[in-house]
Amino acid sequence: MSTTIRRARAPHPEHTASIHIDFLSAPGMTEPANPSLDGRVVAISGGNGGIGLGLARAAAAAGAAVMIWGRNVDKNAAAAASLGAAGGSAASVACDVGDADAVDDAIRATLERFGRIDGFVANAAMPGTDVAFLDMPSVDWRELIDMNLTSVFVSLQHVARQMVAQGEPGALVAISSIITHYGAPGKSHYAAAKSGVDSLVRTIAAELAPQRIRCNALAPGWTETELIESGFGTTAGPGALEKAIVRRTPARRWGTPDDYGRAAVMLLDPTLSFHTGDVMTIDGGYTIS
Repeated sequence: MSTTIRRARAPHPEHTASIHIDFLSAPGMTEPANPSLDGRVVAISGGNGGIGLGLARAAAAAGAAVMIWGRNVDKNAAAAASLGAAGGSAASVACDVGDADAVDDAIRATLERFGRIDGFVANAAMPGTDVAFLDMPSVDWRELIDMNLTSVFVSLQHVARQMVAQGEPGALVAISSIITHYGAPGKSHYAAAKSGVDSLVRTIAAELAPQRIRCNALAPGWTETELIESGFGTTAGPGALEKAIVRRTPARRWGTPDDYGRAAVMLLDPTLSFHTGDVMTIDGGYTIS
């Protein structure tokens, strides 16, 4: 692409001349292609429901072979079947990402089924229950930190080791949260874990860039999932919480699991080789309002 700069004549001596910049396409230049995962293998922890399943649908639609990691065998199978019914290539494996040995087993199962791992999304997490900071039991703190931060560290580390062994470029994505942008009473454990994920992603990105392995995070906004009821004491249906969120969100709605799929595909796309260490927020404008 080339540019030409044309200085416009000021209509009056007291007026400052303006600068007009025309962007000219080079001959034969075409519009950028949509992100593609053709021929790639992507594993997604917690990919059997909610945001994880939305990401799995998008990855499969973009051409990836998708391996779903999850604790619930029946939900895993149903999710993989739904991707297959839509024309995608998918399989699943039982995995508790809080168990390092189970993560290694899931990696082996993915390799046995698809031969490699090109992309991995660390999505599995739990919202925890609201507990005031002064009343937070240590056991509750440790449980959520282990699930939402330590398990992310373990799964990213073990998958990254496999990618390094493969000797090819790879892409890691961790699911963060907009809770890192503001104070959330009752959620000190959850907020601390997700803030840790953001810092972990940046450190991994810096360390693994020489191995051509990128690491980014995706921070979703308020989303209609089954975890809302268990983690926030309500559903995304009619109610006070829903109305309050919609009122604050410039997009005037809650997110859905499919709102994040294209962004995840972009983060996994191997052609974006210079994009790493980023935390991408997709929240309908909630955190800027």
